[in-house]
Amino acid sequence: MGDDWRKRKRSKMSAIQLNHLKFHYTQGPLVLDIPELKIEQSEKVFIHGPSGTGKSTFLNLVSGILSPSQGDLLVLNQNLANLSAGARDQFRGKNIGYIFQSFNLIPYLTIKDNILLGQHFRKSDFNIEHRADQLAKDLNISAHYNKKATQLSLGQQQRVACARALIQKPQLVIADEPTSSLDDKNTIEFMNLLIKEWEELKFTLVFVSHDLTLARYFDRTIALEEINKVVSI
Repeated sequence: MGDDWRKRKRSKMSAIQLNHLKFHYTQGPLVLDIPELKIEQSEKVFIHGPSGTGKSTFLNLVSGILSPSQGDLLVLNQNLANLSAGARDQFRGKNIGYIFQSFNLIPYLTIKDNILLGQHFRKSDFNIEHRADQLAKDLNISAHYNKKATQLSLGQQQRVACARALIQKPQLVIADEPTSSLDDKNTIEFMNLLIKEWEELKFTLVFVSHDLTLARYFDRTIALEEINKVVSI
C-alpha cells in the first residue's frame, strides 16, 4: 500500500510494556493490578477472559483513554502515564487504530465518508482519499462505496469500521470484540481480511474476544485473569 509506509523506520522497542500497572476508578476499588506485560512490535496478541476481569479497562488504558493510577505504561515508547488527557488524545489519533464492538458508524453517511470522518483535519504523509479507496478495495466494500451505513449488512459495517481504524496506517491496532455481532461466515471473512491487512502493514494487533476459536489467528494468547492480580472486580 505504498512505499512511504515501508520507508518508515521503527526503532527496536516493545509496542506495549506495562510495569507494576494499577488502576482504579475515582474512589473505587482496584480494577487492574498487572505486575508486568510486554507485547512486541508487529505481534498479534489475542486476549480473553470472563466478564469482570478488566478487559475493557485494559484496552482503555493501552489506547490512552484512561490514565494509570500507578505504575508505568509505555505504548510505542511513550509513557502514557506522563501525558495529559489532550496529549493522549493526540497520540492516539496519530498512532492507534481502534475497532469497536458496536462499529460506531454514522448512519446517514456513506461508506467513504465514514472512513474519512475527521481525517481531513489530520496531517498525513500520503493521499488520504487514495488510501480510503485502496482500503475499500482490499476489504471488499468498494462496490458499496456510496451507500449509507444503514444500507449495509453487519459484516459490511464491520469492514467499514476496520477501514476507518486503518486509514492512518497506525502502528497499533486495538480490536474490542469486533466479531461479536457477526455470524460464523462473516467472522471468518473479517478475520481473513484483517490478517491480510496485518501481513501488509505489520502493525501490532491487540484483539480482545470471548470467542476462543479465533485464537488460532494470533501469535500469542493471554488470559487476562491470569495476569491481573485483582481476583474479583
